Amino acid sequence: MKEKKIVGMAMILAITLMLVSLSPQVGVCKELVKVTIAEGMQPTIALGYVAWGKGVFKEEGLDVDLKPFTMGRLALDAVLGNRADVGVMAETPPMLAAFHNQPIRIIAAIEDSDRAMKVLVRKDKGVNKPSDLIGRKVACSIGTNSEYFMSAFMAAKGIDRNKVTVLNMSPGDMVIAISQGGVDAIFTWEPHITNAINVLGKKGDVWYAGDVYTELTFVAATESYIQKNPEVIKGILKALINADKLIKETADFVKSIWPYFNFGVSLEKKHLEQLISEGKWAIEAGIAPRGAAMPDFKRLFYTEALKSIDPKRVNF
Repeated sequence: MKEKKIVGMAMILAITLMLVSLSPQVGVCKELVKVTIAEGMQPTIALGYVAWGKGVFKEEGLDVDLKPFTMGRLALDAVLGNRADVGVMAETPPMLAAFHNQPIRIIAAIEDSDRAMKVLVRKDKGVNKPSDLIGRKVACSIGTNSEYFMSAFMAAKGIDRNKVTVLNMSPGDMVIAISQGGVDAIFTWEPHITNAINVLGKKGDVWYAGDVYTELTFVAATESYIQKNPEVIKGILKALINADKLIKETADFVKSIWPYFNFGVSLEKKHLEQLISEGKWAIEAGIAPRGAAMPDFKRLFYTEALKSIDPKRVNF
């Protein structure tokens, strides 16, 4: 019950942050630069919602349009396809992009959490422990951190992935599938876990990532966009830093979820280490191109902008 309450509070946070956008903003008179940011509609993107809703982007001279997608992989595709200037996504999409030499650069991490990604199982169908997944149908979103989390979870629990039928689904489709009995477990993020458990009730059970996996939320853009718009990149980072200060000054219920959603703007060694770990998994699992060498993931990070704002936030 306590875990469900925490998830519920996280959802309230996301909704509240969206509602602040309804309040009028004043005091911004200068001409604004239009920026489209692709994002995945998750509580983990809270800093972006605050910066947008409270007019913090505008204070930095930016007219930001948040373009929603159902998952970070699609947000990355929008950036690479010039349908968005900047994208917010988990770490797996840019990790896989590096294997294909796609011109994406990470300008900051804005959140990490070992509670954002979860497993929802049908305990009414006899799934009461990880080994019960063997021989079952499960769903994840291939090419996203959902797939990586599933693989890491199974490896940690001694489950051979080949003994599980894995279906590729969007998070929304997973909710329908597990609710209707099409799959016995789903590996995904909020709000979809909560949406599904609200339908299943006592028929379902939620398992947390724990020490198996920590999700990272990155902000990224193409090399060409960064080179052409260095001041815009700095403006985005300054707005996110200021949004972090604002969110930490909000109501007590927001502070109470801090141990579960760690917001902050930085580029750290642990971010690089996570990409390397996932890169090894991609090669071993055959997800990376055949014969591909491990990319130099350090080159994925564009540190200059954040370092110029606050050097202490960059630690490699």
